[in-house]
Amino acid sequence: MKGLAPQEMQAHMEKWSAWLAELRSDGHLETGMPLDRNGKVLRDGGAVVTDGPFTEIKEVVGGFIVINAVDYEAALALAQTCPGLEFKSFVLELRQVQTLP
Repeated sequence: MKGLAPQEMQAHMEKWSAWLAELRSDGHLETGMPLDRNGKVLRDGGAVVTDGPFTEIKEVVGGFIVINAVDYEAALALAQTCPGLEFKSFVLELRQVQTLP
């Protein structure tokens, strides 16, 4: 969001709030568990989807959201609606939560 006017930043943050509220109301927002080592990375506004590489935790991580979906493809479809993907520099990692033995 570097270079945006304060009003533009506020409008974008409102999109995030609306997106999270929609995920929550539709039953797709969950609490966290350890992440699986596999997943997808969405870049360039969501146009490029790859199997990695993933961000190291010691690098900058803005936070995470746990999405509850019927399967991985449904989670990918929900991730592709993330408002952060409006910015080409935004990177979203989609990873499954590990199942504990």
